[in-house]
Amino acid sequence: MSESSKNKTITIRIPNYITEVKVSNSRRAKNFKEGNKVPDKYLTSRYVWKNSRLFDTETKLYVVKNPIAVGTPRYQSIAGNEIYARMHERVRMVIVKAIKEDYAPHMPNKLDLKYPIALSMNIFTHPKYLNWDVDNLWIYIKCFQDLLKDRGLIIDDDIRYIKSSGQINFYPLIGDAEPALEFDLVELNKPSHVMYNLEPKEFIFRNILMHNSLYNLTRTKDGNLGDVIANIDEKTFYLNVGKLKVSEKAVTKALIKVFHHCIHYNIDSVSISEPFYLHFKDHLTKELLNRGIEVRVYKSTL
Repeated sequence: MSESSKNKTITIRIPNYITEVKVSNSRRAKNFKEGNKVPDKYLTSRYVWKNSRLFDTETKLYVVKNPIAVGTPRYQSIAGNEIYARMHERVRMVIVKAIKEDYAPHMPNKLDLKYPIALSMNIFTHPKYLNWDVDNLWIYIKCFQDLLKDRGLIIDDDIRYIKSSGQINFYPLIGDAEPALEFDLVELNKPSHVMYNLEPKEFIFRNILMHNSLYNLTRTKDGNLGDVIANIDEKTFYLNVGKLKVSEKAVTKALIKVFHHCIHYNIDSVSISEPFYLHFKDHLTKELLNRGIEVRVYKSTL
């Protein structure tokens, strides 16, 4: 692992990375089935079709299609297009597990990075037959990103923490040079969007209504869950959540909607009435404060 100071970068190198995985210890015999192309040596009266399979009338056995491979281990080359196009789920899980185990000895105990970060992969290998696409190696960077999360090296791998991922750069090797993967984790400048500043907040108490907040939560006279009244230009919204007897499920649903609208419109605070705060403080704490949205409590009415 190495570090760079300009836009702090941590590089993790995986030497002689795994390129194929043993997915079976012993391959089973396969028979010729009706419709298969059969070699000319089997086109004699000795061989007949029985139960839709090619049968040898002398040995009284079905003809084995893969006699050389029977009983030998089966290996699967690692390529993204194979993994999710035609591969059985069990085989896919075996490959993902093998890749992560290959990475494990080279992973650091911790990463000292500020979020968000960008993740990219450099692959150093021989060109071989020039007939492969670099984007088919996406499974390597996907497994690495998942492993960062699995080992607790990053908080999570969603867009709040990894802002850019998937770039793959190929560098051709010459002669007996050692193949390797290098993963670069780059610290990015923190964007101004509220989603990158979602540390837990506290209640703020005000004597006046703060009109630059996204939502004003009030109670309706009929006690029903109201609709959102939006004024996009002023970024002032009103959400009616019903009388005090309104169900807790309805309040939770409303506050979840508030949170996602805050993210959507890049707003970092909401304003609510004092009665609403007194009755639903725990809901506000769970759905807004703990998730990083400031809650301002006002005493005046609209």
